[in-house]
Parts: sequence; structure tokens; C-alpha cells
Amino acid sequence: MAAIPLCTVNHVSISSLFKRKGQSATHASGDARRGASPRRLHEGRPCITLAAQWGSRGEPAGHRLAARLGFTEYGAEILGILADRSKVHRDVLAALDEDSTVNFNYLVSSLLGNPYVVAEDFARDLVRVIQQIAEAGESVIVGRGAAFALHGPRVLNVRVIEPYQQRLTRLRESRMMSYTEAEITLAEIDSARSQFVEDYFRRDIDDPEAYDLVINAQFLDEDAILDVILRAFEAKRLAG
Repeated sequence: MAAIPLCTVNHVSISSLFKRKGQSATHASGDARRGASPRRLHEGRPCITLAAQWGSRGEPAGHRLAARLGFTEYGAEILGILADRSKVHRDVLAALDEDSTVNFNYLVSSLLGNPYVVAEDFARDLVRVIQQIAEAGESVIVGRGAAFALHGPRVLNVRVIEPYQQRLTRLRESRMMSYTEAEITLAEIDSARSQFVEDYFRRDIDDPEAYDLVINAQFLDEDAILDVILRAFEAKRLAG
């Protein structure tokens, strides 16, 4: 049977990982922030990307999905991979992550000196790590803009949304916050995630064309969300 490609990747070549203060290196061609021409990968095992609005019932779906399929889940673990390879302080990478509201320029300037170099390298290396995870296959990649780096017959890109008021209520109850505190916190997290995709992929996180499946979980429980994703995953696998 003919080989079926894993997925199409917005690939960025990298000649070096993050630069530490005082080191020099030649930048590779391409720029993750501008995007790059998709590259077709060779045959491989499937992967799923999951982008859930904060506070939606899609949040726990990544754990359950990985467990059900026997896949490896990658979320915040991606920061650990980048930190191990680059030797850049993990606090710096955390300031670049999708939920961060930290003053990134101040933090990086105090630790490394040049926030712009680090941010550019982060964008390139993030795409590279996502690509390598996809090549290995049998993975669930949660957040980190993975849907904007991968697409094709061997990857299912999923977005889970839920009405604002339901997410706000869940935040208030889980963190024992006042209504005003919850509003501010949810606005900051939503903004940070949207800005993350804008900064590093030049895309709108809510663009439905980036996803194979968009689930409004307003009237769905966690079991139903999982069932919908698994059905879509199997349907796309058979269609591919």
C-alpha cells in the first residue's frame, strides 16, 4: 500500500538552538513569525493537536485522550524540552508560553540581555520541537499553537470552546475568586493565548480553518467531548 504522509509542517530550518548571553551563532534561513512553506513529511504514526479555551471542558480532554489511545501527551512538557536543549533559564521560556502574563522584556533583559533574539529563537525552536513530536507520532499536543504548525491526513487539529459565562463561573468556583477578579484573570489568559498565536504564527487562534474539528462544549460533558474527538480521529484516519 502506498505510504501516507504524516502531516504537512510549516517547517523552519534552525542552525542553532537558543543563544546564551555572550554566544554568537548564524541565524538559519526562514522566520517562524512570518511563516514558511509547508513541508510534506514521510510516512509515520498519527498525532492530535488540541487547543481548548481556558476553563472549557476541553481542558481535561488532552489527558483522557492520550490515556485512551495510549499516546504521549505534550503540553507544558514542550517547555522542558526547549529548556533542556537550549540551556536557557526555564523562567524565560515560561514567560514566552501561551498563558504567561509576565513582563517578558524585563525578565529576559535581567537574565540574558537581549529579549528580541530569544523571542525569535523561541519561535523557530517551538516549530521544530512540534515537528519532531509529530514525526514520532502517537502524540497529543496540547496548545502551543500546534494546529498552526501541522496539518495533513495524519494529524487531527481540534479546538474546544465554551460560552464565556460558563468558563467564568468555572474559574470563580475553582479558584474562589470574586466576579471581578475572575473577569480580569480570564481576560488576561484569553488575551495571552490569542497573542501567543498572533506573535509566533501570525494567525488568529479562533480561525476555524486551522482546525479539522471545532467543538462547542456548552451542552457536552467530558465523556461526550472525548467521544466526538475519537470519532473524528477515526474518520480522518480511515479517509487518509
